[in-house]
Amino acid sequence: VVVFFRNLLGVATLVPVFMKYGLTPLKTERMGLLSLRAVTNTLAMCMYFTALAIAPVADVTALGFSAPIFATVLAVMFLGEKVHVRRWAAILLGFLGTFMIIRPGFAEVDIGMWLVVASSVAWAGTLHIIKILAKTESSLTITAYMLLMMTPLTLIPALFYWEWPSWEQMGWMVLMAIFGTIAQLAMTEAMKLGDTNV
Repeated sequence: VVVFFRNLLGVATLVPVFMKYGLTPLKTERMGLLSLRAVTNTLAMCMYFTALAIAPVADVTALGFSAPIFATVLAVMFLGEKVHVRRWAAILLGFLGTFMIIRPGFAEVDIGMWLVVASSVAWAGTLHIIKILAKTESSLTITAYMLLMMTPLTLIPALFYWEWPSWEQMGWMVLMAIFGTIAQLAMTEAMKLGDTNV
């Protein structure tokens, strides 16, 4: 339900942009790749938010930082990006840190931690798709389609657990949608301008 409102309200945050530019940002010839991005992003977001609900926030946040590690590996494999020794060393340390968080000693690993790791892998795939899309599409186009496609995609699972949020919860979700949409625009523009591994 939270993921659904995050996307629905995210669409609302782009209304002023569409009032200014009309439907021009929606012109694209990459509908298939934009749809794939919406699916992988939906999986990543649903798993991450579920993990936040059942696992300690500190663990979820720390494990969430493994996504750039997976994204770097994908960028090297499929985009031909060059990664130097220092960055590979950082990636290796990142993987070691991830494993330490997942299984310090012989502690039992809970489902929340695995959900974050799976979310990070899905998000890494999403970043890879965004990098490809950024070669031909604007950050606004990529973000707008993300929100427009993810809203109905996330409504489907939300209906199985539906409960109306309180006014206070809705206020927090409005803030989450605003900051999340700004973050998506900024991150997409960063992917357009820089290497994935950076």
